[in-house]
Order: sequence, then structure tokens, then C-alpha cells
Amino acid sequence: MVKKSQDISLEERSANILIEYYNNNLEPYFEAMDKDFLWLGPSRGQWVYGKDNLKEMYDNETHDLSFEIGEMTTSMRMMGSSVCEVIVSFDLTTHYPDNEIVYVRERVQFTWEKKKISEKKGDNTKEWKWMTCHISDEHLQDPRDSIYPVHLSDYLLDSDARSARERRIILSDVDNVTHYIIDANVAWIENFGAHSIIHINDGKTIECKNTVNEINKLYPKKFYRPHVSFLINLNYVVSITRFEIKMSDGTIVPVPEKKYTKVKKDITDFLDILKKR
Repeated sequence: MVKKSQDISLEERSANILIEYYNNNLEPYFEAMDKDFLWLGPSRGQWVYGKDNLKEMYDNETHDLSFEIGEMTTSMRMMGSSVCEVIVSFDLTTHYPDNEIVYVRERVQFTWEKKKISEKKGDNTKEWKWMTCHISDEHLQDPRDSIYPVHLSDYLLDSDARSARERRIILSDVDNVTHYIIDANVAWIENFGAHSIIHINDGKTIECKNTVNEINKLYPKKFYRPHVSFLINLNYVVSITRFEIKMSDGTIVPVPEKKYTKVKKDITDFLDILKKR
């Protein structure tokens, strides 16, 4: 069953609005807005006040662009009981009609306010409405500027840029930041006390509040579990020898003696399939 917008967290709702927006579905985008909505774009002079004015601007615009969203993170803070800010950061790839591909790391700040909505005479309810959208790009720091890294730069990718339609896992870290991680980028996961450490293929690690067992239950088909304390992405397996698996980053994952025969067969079968592709 699809969740109603008021039944999901503002973090999840903000992320979903952007995902749908970059799939060229603007309905959730406008449905969430208050009539006094303020839109602040990433470029100089880009701002629009009022939902109707913004909708008119979009109605007068046509484009042949397509977009892909990569890794996404969200964080939220409440400012009292009636105002909430959500920050969403994500990789954004724009495909232009002339076949140029431009990549930026996008950051969108949502300001939500719980407002009274009059339905019938004397019957007022409160609903979260989207009041402000502030869009900015996270640029790499220029080595000449150690204080304010604001220099603009575009990053071109070739045509195999990551697809926004790739599957993801959604997990929160110990700082309560929600990570929308492309599963193909996860090399392996290990238990870390009551938490777990997620190892990304670029060397980045994320300390997640879930254990390996919990992640395995949430995403049972995404990773292989050769050991009670480890989940691995079979695409990053280099070799398997007696009682251990070697990963592409050099990590050795132990294999229990009683499971070794089955684990070896599973991995060997998988690697044989890859060779035939």
C-alpha cells in the first residue's frame, strides 16, 4: 500500500519529492507547497515567490532534459513543534539533447511549517506545508580558497553515468543522517558492536545504527552472508581459499568451517556466471 504524504516522515517525503521531480513528475512537488511558497534557485537572480507564480513559470517552460539521481543523504532538525528543516544532498546527472552530460552534487534545503488548514466552518486541522526551497550545488573546494569554497565548476561524465534507477538501500548513521546508498557501490558490511560499518567501493565508510542481521532482514537479496558478522557484495570478491574470502580492497572475510563447502560453491557459481557474460 502506498503511504499517504502525511503518514511518512518529512525526511522521506522531501526525498520522494525530489526523486519524482527528476523523473519529470511535478505533482508531488506542487502538492506539498504552501500558497506563499518561496523558491530560491542555485544561480544569481533565481527566486520566485508564490506557488501560483512558480507554477506559471513551469507551465511556460518546455525542455528535453533527462536526469539521474545517484547517492542521496538526508538530515532533519526540528525548530519547535511547527517548523522543520530537511537537507537533502545527492548526485545529479543532467543529460542534454546534444548528448552532453553534466554532473553536480546538489543540495536542497526544505523548510516545512505545520499550518492550519480550514476544511469546513469551525473545523481546522494542521498539515505540514512546504514553505521554502533553497537549491545549491556542493562544489569541490578550490585549493586557492581555504575559507569560502564557492568557485563554480561543472564535471563532465561519459555516457555510462550512474543511473537514478539503480536500486538503493536506505539506512541511518549514528549521527541520524539518512543515507540512500546505491547497493552496487557497497563492497561489504561488518558488525561493529550494536551497529555496523558499511564499506563503500571508493573507500568511504558509514557507521550504521543497524546490525548486520538487521540489514540482512531489511535487504535479504542484495548481499551474500558467508559469516554471521559479515555481508558481502559478490561483485567485489577476488578469491576464496580455505576458510576465507578475499575482497577487492584486500579485506579478508572469514568463512566458518561448517559453511565453507557451500560458500565456496555459491561464490564459484557466481564467478562462473560473470565469466560467461
